[in-house]
Amino acid sequence: PLAANLGRAPVASAHDDRLIIVTDPDASVSKTHLRIEHSRGRTWVTDFGSTNGSDIRADDGQTTELVAGERVLLDDADRVRIGNRSFTISLLLGTDSSAGERA
Repeated sequence: PLAANLGRAPVASAHDDRLIIVTDPDASVSKTHLRIEHSRGRTWVTDFGSTNGSDIRADDGQTTELVAGERVLLDDADRVRIGNRSFTISLLLGTDSSAGERA
């Protein structure tokens, strides 16, 4: 499990949070803008009540505005906008090093 808070100057909301600083010369990203959580192959995002909002644009072009405090499940290839910045969720598949090995 992994949780990260993103923003211009993010603060942790739990003791083991990772903090990701988003460089934003326009100041459109809040200090602690949103939280990403990943566990068991699923990824969620929660807006912290940011000033300039957040939304998700799905692969089919549909846009969903995030409601402050509401945890939303993301899909592979979803694009998340925070202020004037955005990033894309990509599912990375690892290789099983034990595949093909027999005892």
